[in-house]
Amino acid sequence: MNFFAKRGWVFLLAAVAAVCMYGCDGGSGTGGGVTKYLVKVEGGADASGGGRYAEGETVSIFAGTVEGSEFLKWTSSDTVTVEFAKEDSARTTFKMPARAVTVIAEFGDKGPKYSVEVVSPAADASGSAEYREGDTVRIYAGTLPSAAFSKWVTESGVVAVTSGGSGGRDGEGWFVMPAAAVKVRAEFAPKPGYNEVKVVSPAGDAFGDGYYTKGYKVLIYAGTAPEGAKFKEWTSDNEAVVFLDDRSDSTTFSMPDVKPNEVVNVTAVFESKRPGFFFVTTVSGEKDVEVYGGGSYEPGDIVRISTARLPRNFGKLFGSWSSESDGVVFADSQNAVTSFVMPRNDVTVTAKFTSPRELKMVYVEGGRFTMGCTRAVDKCHPDEKPAHQVTVSDFFIGKHEVTFGLWRSVMGGRDPQPSPGSGNPPIQISGDEYPVYGISQNDAWGFIVELRKITRNDNYRLPTEAEWEYAARGGNSGGPDYIYSGGDDINEVAWNWHNNNRDNNPAGVKRVGEKSPNALNIYDMTGNASEWVVDLYEPGYYNVSPPENPIGPPNAGQNPVKRGGSFEDTPDECRVSFRGYYSPVAARNAGLRIVLDLAPSPR
Repeated sequence: MNFFAKRGWVFLLAAVAAVCMYGCDGGSGTGGGVTKYLVKVEGGADASGGGRYAEGETVSIFAGTVEGSEFLKWTSSDTVTVEFAKEDSARTTFKMPARAVTVIAEFGDKGPKYSVEVVSPAADASGSAEYREGDTVRIYAGTLPSAAFSKWVTESGVVAVTSGGSGGRDGEGWFVMPAAAVKVRAEFAPKPGYNEVKVVSPAGDAFGDGYYTKGYKVLIYAGTAPEGAKFKEWTSDNEAVVFLDDRSDSTTFSMPDVKPNEVVNVTAVFESKRPGFFFVTTVSGEKDVEVYGGGSYEPGDIVRISTARLPRNFGKLFGSWSSESDGVVFADSQNAVTSFVMPRNDVTVTAKFTSPRELKMVYVEGGRFTMGCTRAVDKCHPDEKPAHQVTVSDFFIGKHEVTFGLWRSVMGGRDPQPSPGSGNPPIQISGDEYPVYGISQNDAWGFIVELRKITRNDNYRLPTEAEWEYAARGGNSGGPDYIYSGGDDINEVAWNWHNNNRDNNPAGVKRVGEKSPNALNIYDMTGNASEWVVDLYEPGYYNVSPPENPIGPPNAGQNPVKRGGSFEDTPDECRVSFRGYYSPVAARNAGLRIVLDLAPSPR
């Protein structure tokens, strides 16, 4: 063989060796003495990251895009374990194993998205976007030079915002996205030297709200006049406010010297364009709650006014209607829906709202749990058996039992009347922070009916027996199966017969919140006052109870169930599974805890 023929064989062998270096033997090869393995990326047309990598090398991959679908997760087609840094991220990394691998980007439909609206006066607020059910939504209130973040208020949707975030900034929060649109509002409190100005107007595009220092020239605008009306004048509840031109819909005033935390309200008044008619301007003391009934009327007309339903978890109640206009006499100024006879002058009426004491609700995410006798079986009564699986839907429940303070704020200052045979509550327990007790279930429903009226929300009610026990056990928090709500040591979590009426603890209920809460941060579900629930009592009901959202037997006797035990009950009667009952018109130690339903009331 001549020299050139031999040289040809050498070149051929070298080429084969080079191919095997990068493609033979199961996708492995050596280069510079380092073995490298093949990575294949299966995904969209623009997926990337495939190639050859040495063992332990960080491999960056991208799933690409698929029209009409969304990235779901990464998987591997090989038996070798691939640990992705973020399995659910279209861009991620993994450490190269000692063999070739194929990684697959899965695409599909994740389901519908729902909107989140973050309302804040700060320009750098964030979080408004679309999310899917179950997503963690992170929100930020932003910053204002004149005010500090105070709290989050849920205006629509059913979420409980948890404060805090990775940025360590005031005003950060997060919540788990429900299957519905959500609107949350960031509230601020003025910094020292600043006071709040509120522009009260029926026009949605009015402006001027903000926080200002003494002497600052505040620019205000009344907004676009409602149909059939024209702007008339500016008024204020602060005599020190002097408008540059009170007859101009856009004007200024110099911020007066006011007390710390005092709010300066300026009101835009409108009048009718129609001859012989006068105009009613309806304004709301809370900018997030609409009021209705404004417009042009003839003298003698019946003017019907009302407020919109208050947002869930709003934290305030309707207080009263007020007006400084001549000739306005409300049929019922304490009712959110009322009327008055139109006088011979323009009228401004204002809906005012109040903050009832302790209207604090805890969001309880629904789930499945074992209801009935699960612990201390030797102490269980027949009506607690059999233990059975029950599913309940989401709801809000009171963080505390209804107190005398909350009762009075809802019932127009009236104290609850002890039910027949309950005895009069001792004087020392009538303070605002003590739970109401000694009331009948009928009285409890009477309170709830009044609460529904003034909040314009028919979803307030008593809890069902299943909801009560689910919340008492800590919901789906995954905590231990305690005998009592929040623990196995009754003296740690409850006022009961054993630690009441002894030493310096005279008999009777105690201030709410003095004992340890349960896993949901709910207080006094064991002891203090026992609590009425929706269900009527039937001893064998657990044998036939439906598995989802049971509300008690429809044809039971007239005795309703009460739960949790009380300050005068034994530890046995305070267990989370214990079922008490009493006449609906009398109960010595019963109070109530309210629920805010996310669907129409079951009863």
